[in-house]
Amino acid sequence: MTAEQPFLSVRNLSVGFGLEGKIRAVRDVSFDLEAGKTLCLVGESGSGKSVTATSIMGLHKPGSAVVTADRLRLEGIDLLSCDEDRLTGLRGSLMAMIFQDPMSSLNPALTVGFQLREALLLHEKVSRKAADARVLEVLQRVRIPDAARRMSAYPHQLSGGMRQRIMIAMALICRPRLLIADEPTTALDVTVQAQILWLLSELQREFGTAIIFITHDLGVVAEIADDVAVMYAG
Repeated sequence: MTAEQPFLSVRNLSVGFGLEGKIRAVRDVSFDLEAGKTLCLVGESGSGKSVTATSIMGLHKPGSAVVTADRLRLEGIDLLSCDEDRLTGLRGSLMAMIFQDPMSSLNPALTVGFQLREALLLHEKVSRKAADARVLEVLQRVRIPDAARRMSAYPHQLSGGMRQRIMIAMALICRPRLLIADEPTTALDVTVQAQILWLLSELQREFGTAIIFITHDLGVVAEIADDVAVMYAG
């Protein structure tokens, strides 16, 4: 990546589903994101915000979507030319995503500590002891109270706000350069929303993480955005 190239560059991204991708969910989306900055993707439901995010992450099942772009580059890497093994290596280590509903993303049968440790061991060759130390550290960083005890808790034993903090911890445990947050505060009350936004801002300042924040809430946009890309349905 040269000094002139943005950290993330998207040009004319289009995504289609169905036979030969004829059902267009995203059409000709373009934006740039600089390292350490926040871009808000704003639009009504069905405008393609989440599909844009999952396309950047390469999360569509093989054969389920047709993704095209004149450019889709992250830190100089052409994401469209990456095979699944390469994308799996990049997810978590270079880029990570926080989903809207943590209960559908966390495994209810596994403890919080186990899930975080497995996310780390997938990308880094560390010992079990070192992995547990990193898990405890990241839980403390996202302000989980009594973090050591919470490592043995199951998702259903935590509040909605704490589950969302666990998802943030899981996304950050390998210290990715890009974090995509897909409406992470939608299901939370106003007080917890403010806490999550403050936490993301604090972590961004600490780690220099670039953030794509997906939302339909203009109040959130006014509070956190360095730049805004508006998505339209149709």
